[in-house]
Amino acid sequence: GAVLGFSKREIDAKFDEIVDFAELHDAIDAPVQTYSSGMYVRLGFAVAAQLDPDIFLIDEILAVGDVAFRMKCFKHLLDSKTAGKSIVVVSHNMIDINRICDRVVVMDGGKQIYSGDVSAGIASYEELLLKRHGYSEQRSSDAGAWIDSIELLDSQGRYRSEFATGEDLVAEVKLSAIRKISNARL
Repeated sequence: GAVLGFSKREIDAKFDEIVDFAELHDAIDAPVQTYSSGMYVRLGFAVAAQLDPDIFLIDEILAVGDVAFRMKCFKHLLDSKTAGKSIVVVSHNMIDINRICDRVVVMDGGKQIYSGDVSAGIASYEELLLKRHGYSEQRSSDAGAWIDSIELLDSQGRYRSEFATGEDLVAEVKLSAIRKISNARL
């Protein structure tokens, strides 16, 4: 808390809430140097969250921790967002970005290459990765079979590109082969 600029009095006033949020009751008296990376992240997030910053800057902080703690953190972030707080998330996890953010900035080599809508920003980032790592031409010249295309359909058989979490979808995969392949595995 002191590193974040909060006084001892401010930290002491929130101490119990910090420990409760971090769920570190049994370990709170142990030296921080003995904490696992997950425990350290829990404590760091709990301190920042309970001291109620006006702007919350997060750099891949939710990459560690169990699912229940991650969900608690997401709920806190979404509650803060609803309360009008500003949240800046630096992440390579597009699921987290899509869940929390209203706007995306994509950077490449220190330069902004996109700024705007979340879905288009995620597409821009994924396109950048595909180009950078050459995944668009991944099939070797001697491949016996390959995926030509993948289309997504809803439960009514209509082609769509966006689905809500929990919504049924069907993937229609079109394959090509230069020879007959027995016992093919997909």
